[in-house]
Amino acid sequence: MAERDLLVAANRAAVVARTVRWLIHEIRNPIQVLSLAPELIDEPEAVPSVRLMLLEGTQRLIGAFDLLEHLLRLPPTASAPAPLTLHGPLDFMARVYAFHRSPTRLDVDEGEGLPAVRAVEQHLIHILLNLVHNALAAQADRVDGWIRLELRAMPAGVMLRCHDGGPGVAPGVAGRLFEPYVTTKEAGPLAGLGLHVARTLAREMGGELAWEGGSTFALHLAAWQA
Repeated sequence: MAERDLLVAANRAAVVARTVRWLIHEIRNPIQVLSLAPELIDEPEAVPSVRLMLLEGTQRLIGAFDLLEHLLRLPPTASAPAPLTLHGPLDFMARVYAFHRSPTRLDVDEGEGLPAVRAVEQHLIHILLNLVHNALAAQADRVDGWIRLELRAMPAGVMLRCHDGGPGVAPGVAGRLFEPYVTTKEAGPLAGLGLHVARTLAREMGGELAWEGGSTFALHLAAWQA
């Protein structure tokens, strides 16, 4: 397996594992509610509330498993870019994040008049998750953190900027930010791959990922040309 494939697979496994933990935490709650239903159903006065709990719990489980299935879906073998509207990946990101119990707020501004872009959906989701996970890690000690995904139509495609309320990139790593294994956070064999892999995937789709200073990263996606 080529080095590129190894790095992408390793980072994807780490990103998926972190995201799955959000979903598992929320899956556990409705399962606990459902496990109490047989005992409560024998109490007539509790029937309406039990029905409501069953409905809400079932809907939450279905939603979580739907997101989990989508998250674990592998990209096409060839990974050939195709026309993609951005609402789908952004909606997926927002729905997954809603399961994350964090004081850090996520806002998405989709702008107007966005063209279809040249992309692979699973690669774009991978990039978004990397950016959001990095933004969360940068604000781990804050109770008023925020992340903002802002999209704007450009003459040649779409610019997606990720801003957050963290301290920004440390001066010591700014020049090597997109090199593999460069990190100021957790240690470990898979640390420091996120931005390198995100830029690799962006470039393979005909786009680019850059640091604009502070805590802002900009992802340019090329417009689809039929």
